[in-house]
Formats: sequence, C-alpha cells, structure tokens
Amino acid sequence: MSSISCSLLHRLSRSSGNHSVFKVDGGSFISSWPTTRRYSFTISKSRGAPDGFHRMMYTINNQFPGPKIEANQGDTLEITVTNRLDIPQALHWHGMRQIGTGWADGVPGIHQCPIPPGGTFTYRFKLDTEAGTYWYHSHYGNTMGDGVSGALIIHKRNMPMQEGRDYDEDRIVYLSDWNDNQSMVIMKALHNMSETFRGSPFMGPPDALLINGVGQTDCAKAQKGARASTKIRLRLINHGSEALIRYSIDRHPLTVIEIDDTPVKPVVMNEVMLWPGQRISVIITLNQGRAGAAHFMRARMAQSCFITEEVRETKAVLQYTGLFGLSWGTQNPVDRPWGDLKDSKTELCHDMDEYHSFEPSVIEDPPQQANGVSVFNSAFGIFIDYTGAKYIGFGMNDVSYTNYINNPLLKQIKNGAELNPLHVAAHTWPAAGAYDLILNQHDPDPLAHPFHLHGRPFHILARGSGAISAADLQHIKLNTVNPLRRDTMSIPGSSYAVIRLITDDPGVWPIHCHIGWHVGVGKLGVLVVRPDDIRRQTFPGPWEGLCAGKDPNEIDYVRRTIDGSVDPATGLGPEDDRHVAAEIAKRLPYHLKRQAVQSNGTDWWVGNTPYAGKLPAGLVL
Repeated sequence: MSSISCSLLHRLSRSSGNHSVFKVDGGSFISSWPTTRRYSFTISKSRGAPDGFHRMMYTINNQFPGPKIEANQGDTLEITVTNRLDIPQALHWHGMRQIGTGWADGVPGIHQCPIPPGGTFTYRFKLDTEAGTYWYHSHYGNTMGDGVSGALIIHKRNMPMQEGRDYDEDRIVYLSDWNDNQSMVIMKALHNMSETFRGSPFMGPPDALLINGVGQTDCAKAQKGARASTKIRLRLINHGSEALIRYSIDRHPLTVIEIDDTPVKPVVMNEVMLWPGQRISVIITLNQGRAGAAHFMRARMAQSCFITEEVRETKAVLQYTGLFGLSWGTQNPVDRPWGDLKDSKTELCHDMDEYHSFEPSVIEDPPQQANGVSVFNSAFGIFIDYTGAKYIGFGMNDVSYTNYINNPLLKQIKNGAELNPLHVAAHTWPAAGAYDLILNQHDPDPLAHPFHLHGRPFHILARGSGAISAADLQHIKLNTVNPLRRDTMSIPGSSYAVIRLITDDPGVWPIHCHIGWHVGVGKLGVLVVRPDDIRRQTFPGPWEGLCAGKDPNEIDYVRRTIDGSVDPATGLGPEDDRHVAAEIAKRLPYHLKRQAVQSNGTDWWVGNTPYAGKLPAGLVL
C-alpha cells in the first residue's frame, strides 16, 4: 500500500525508522488465549523537521509517530517507560477503561506522580472490554505536541466489520497539526499575559498539518503497495494539539464504520472530520484506475475555528500497485478534490454526529434512569495563578485547574482527603449505576471544544443550543435507545450536551478539552466515582515510589524556567549544527519560514524576497 503520506515514515536524524507503525497486523493477533504483551518505551530527544523546519522533538524509541501497540481483548498490556528527557513524563492510554487500575491512566497530578528524568515506570492493565482504535500520548503539559504519541489497536473476535470479509487490508493514518516551537515555550507564554505567544494571549493556528508525521515533502516519492481493486480500512487518528482536521481522498468515497472505538452501521461520506483525540475508521475501494494510478489525500484545517485567513492543508499520495506490488510511474496525481467539500473558512466547527446520525452496530442501551445529575459550565476568562500573574485561561465551574503534580488527586482520595475546590472543579458520584453530566459550553462561536472523558466511553443523550440546568432535563428529550458512544466529543460555542456515564469503574476521571493548549491553561474537571471503593483498592509499590521525596506543593511544569543553553523557540543547543539555520528562519516573516533558504557557502537568501544575510564560517545549509 502507499505510505498514506508523501513519505511512509519521516526518518528522524539518527533513526532507523519502523514502517510497522502504519500497518495493522490484524488476523495474526486474534487469539483465543489471553496473554501478556510487553513493550519497552524510551522517551528521548530527537532532532527532526516534520514540516521542513528543524527543531528538537521528543520521541518514543526515536520514532515519530511512536511505536504501535497491538493486542486482543482479554490480554494484559505491560509497557515499561524509561524517561531520558530532562523533564518529567507520563503516558496516557487514550480510551482505555482501566478497570481496577486507575493508577495506570497516566495523568500526572491526577493518577500518578510523573516519571522523573532518568526514571523508569511500568504501566500494567488488562483489556477487559476494549476493542477498536485507540492511541496513547504524553499527558505531561502538552509534550504530546512535541512528538510523544502512537497508535493502540485492540482486536476481538466477531467484530461487525472483519478483515478478509469486509476489507482486504488494515492501515493507520496519523493526522495532526504541528508547531515549530516547543510546547513548553508556548505553554509558558500562554500562562502569562505579560509574555503572550507571538503577540497573542491565546494560541493561534498551528504552523502545519501532518499526515503520517510528514508535512512538506516531494509527493512523487510516495511508496507503493495499495493493490488496485481491493478494499482498505483506514484507521484515522487525530493526535494533534489543536486543529479540527477535514480529511478526504480525491474520487474515493469514505465508508465510515467506526467512531472512536464504537462500531457504527456504514455511512458513506466524501469527507470526515476529526477533532484532537478522536478516531474514525473508513473503508475505501481502490477502483479509480489501474496499477500506477495516483490520487491525493487531503488534510485541511478548519480555518473558521481560528477566525483566520491562514490556510493549512497538506496532501499525501495514494498510489495503486499491481498483483505483485509493482507499479509504473511516480508522477504526482491530478488535483481533483470533491466538489462538495465544506468551506474551511466559513463552515461551523461542529462534530460528525451533528451532521449525520450514526447508529452503533453493537446495540447498547444505557441505564434508563440516572442516580443523579451534575453540571460543568465551561468558559474562558482572565485568571490569576499562585504567583499573581494574570493569564487568559479556560475554567470549569469558574475554576481553572491548578495541577499539584506531586500530590495526585487519586492519592488524595485514597487517603480520605477532600479535593480543594479552589484547585479543581469536581463532582462526586458515590454509587454504582449511572449519572448524567450536563456540559454547558459558554464560549461564543466559533470557539468549539473537544471534550475527552477518561475511564469510560459515554452515551450522548442530547445536544442543543444555549445552556441548561439539572432542572431543565425534565423538558429535554433524551435519546436512551442505542445512542452513539464516544470518549471524545466536540461541543460548539454557546451550546450544551447531555451524556450518561455508567459508574462501574471506581476512580478519579478527568474530563477536559483535548486542545492541548486549553487543558494546559485550566480547562479540566474531574469526576470522583465511588470514592469508598477507591479507598479499598491497592496500588503497586513502584507507583508509590514515584512520589517518594517529592514536594507535594510543586505546581506543574509551565512555571519552570527554560534552560538558557538552548534556543527557547526550537530547543536546539549551541552545539547543534542546525542552530544557526534556525536563527536565520527566526528572522523571516512567519509565512516565509518554511520556504527554502538558499546559500552559496558565504551568503544565505530566500528567493524573490528581500531577506538575506551572511553565513557563519563553516555552516552548510
């Protein structure tokens, strides 16, 4: 199959790369016998340029995207993580239930103390009911935006759509936005109105979009392997930090079969949309030509969500091969987008289920009655942190989350403490059964937010305009007949959603905006589910050891100072031969930054612009 990208794997400096992150092994993993599957991850620095602009990245096993995890329902995953960075880390397993293992959910300050620099920690959890498309990522600040993420695929027998019957191959397509600055620099600026980021107190549009880790490159070099006349399942994962991404393939309808991890009855569309954290599986039929035929895939940023004229679009090549994997011709495909693609400048920032009714193919009705109702009111505003600095943040119930990173909320609950209402907005659900949660999103259009709930998928019972209270629910029509189940849903500005959550998994479960820059400035609340049962749980010794000797009053990383020996924008040190090239790029207007800088050994310049200068001796661009 083609790379589903202009280059199958963006190879970082000093990296061997691993093409397996894009292919799902499928049938070879499905087994009747549960087993323990062990993975070893090392998080470290890697120099890379996913969009053509060199910067320091954080990667797992020196790969971007990170290593693929693949297992079966009933298996146990054991992932040993070694942190070779100079900042702490933690990994979250997005969409995992964590039944009885809430300590392994991976949010520092909520579920654990972070893994310190040079430290190692092993996450171990059983895949009790999970099946479908998931992913994992760093939950330390927004360092997932520096490269720490990868796919997590769980199989089970008798899935509604099966390889060999409904499709011939199974592939992963990674979609994301990308920024040329390190996340720590951005977060630190956003936390202080006197600093701002690029002159703004809140985050603007990203610098690029990536498909399978690549933004700008020569699409004529797409790798081949997609055999004509076959059907391919594409598991789309938006592992970005900010952008709603619209995805399409020229002349190839997309048959949607899975939303997050919920199998749905097939719906044919020409374009799908994914917010950060969301996954969608589609099936495409390769019937638009013979071996050698090439077609563009498109990833487009929803401009209207940023109120910007800046366009972000990247393309990849889908190229057909013959029976033996052979093809002829490597020319770029003809540009033939669908005529009915949404206008990225004007189309509302909505979610997929607001455009189409998706019916889960595995029927699951939620409990018909809820034990109670809670409300989170979400809105931005000006907050003051513990240092007295003002920042534009996002709060839940007028509280902007403050992360005491070495005093996890789960540990506080286990020890019988009450959560400080000035630090985090929280609701306690004490009993088994189900509870309803009203999410009122007060920010105005076009400011939409994708909310992710840890611990369990939820049933979407209702959506609407405006805001409602618990008392208003008696007047709202709730869909309790096989409603769509998700773990990440977007809510538009000045709108609400009602979700029902089954409380069969005791734990402290965050619900937060999955725009990394928003959760980093406080858009997070927690649901404390069955605290008495949490106090009866036992946690492993190494988990306790992560907090040993740590200051419980330490605030999360955005208050840390930046190492003066590195460039605060790119993360490149003075010993790095790319440092001066980065300095040159910083002198250019932002829209020129990724254009080719030319040189002759003594001078550098950007063609057809007034930007030029002298090269330091010995520097080769």
